[in-house]
Amino acid sequence: MKSNKFLAIIMAMGAACANGETVDRGSAGGAAVPGGSGGTGAGGLARGGSTTAPVGVGGHGSAGAGSGGLSTGRIANPDAAVATDGNRADAANGAADSAASTQDTASMLDALPSGQCRSTADCPPTVPVAGNPYTVWQCIASDQTAPTSYVSPIPPGFCAGSTCAVSWCGSTSCPTLPAAPTGDGNTCTTDADCPRTSTTAGSLASICSNGKCTECVSNKDCPSELPACTRIGSTTSPGYNKCKECTADADCPGAHPHCIVQKYLGGQCRDCNTTADCADGTCTSNSTCAPQCARDADCGNPAFRCSTNHRCEQVSCTTSSDCPADSQCQSGWCQRSPCTSASDCKSGICVNGHCYDTYGNCMSEVIGV
Repeated sequence: MKSNKFLAIIMAMGAACANGETVDRGSAGGAAVPGGSGGTGAGGLARGGSTTAPVGVGGHGSAGAGSGGLSTGRIANPDAAVATDGNRADAANGAADSAASTQDTASMLDALPSGQCRSTADCPPTVPVAGNPYTVWQCIASDQTAPTSYVSPIPPGFCAGSTCAVSWCGSTSCPTLPAAPTGDGNTCTTDADCPRTSTTAGSLASICSNGKCTECVSNKDCPSELPACTRIGSTTSPGYNKCKECTADADCPGAHPHCIVQKYLGGQCRDCNTTADCADGTCTSNSTCAPQCARDADCGNPAFRCSTNHRCEQVSCTTSSDCPADSQCQSGWCQRSPCTSASDCKSGICVNGHCYDTYGNCMSEVIGV
């Protein structure tokens, strides 16, 4: 009998609420301040804040209210001391969502592109292996020059530490030795015994000297375009004579006026020996003049600007206000600004203690036994 009466009351309350009515099955609930709880009514309906919620029949309940989200209020069961509190559930869910959002944001800020870094701590760990070569990782910023042994991946034939063997040039790191002239070293009595033609590209060892075929003995044996008879290879290698472009600047044409002599390999006529030899741009590693930049951003350092002759030149200053963003004045020149965190940099990127526009790269060095 009690359950039938309870069901009838609930159905009546639902119909009234659907019509937007205020249902009262007991004493009226008290008024509530916005965001607070309504007063309680014995077996009635309480109105609280901006939300109207049913109160259990035969017991006391408070209306769920507030400007934080939807609430079901508290519905009390007259037959059991069991209640469902929607307000608490919504608050707990909201707090969990907020925490998850904060964690996701932090993860995005901490994320780095693969292989990039802010410090060596972002690179793979170094694990020394006793008695064997092992890899050491470092974070190299965009304008920092990594040692030649910092290569990734390690190329074939790379040697490290005591595992390196001395090569033809007397060092552990030698350039490729050019191919010897065809027939070089062949036994001969006269020039006729030496090759006159070849089926492969390259020069010929067509002169017999001291019983062996060679390309040249002196400069007079060389053509005008390759006037310098040069010994190729070191005293520890099976060297040979070869006609090369030059031994001094005087041997070179005006278009390429500088003779660059590479040890054991002879001379080649090039555009420049240093940047001072270039009217525009800088002297590159292959001794040609080329533009270093077209705009300031090409310099990769806020303390440098691209000059009219396409060189990255450091900005002079009196105070730090004379310097571009993320740089400061030190001893009359703009220097990259130091930092301890990303928030110290306008770019938002701190690498190896200084502000950069891009992250550094993790690079490796092989340490020998």
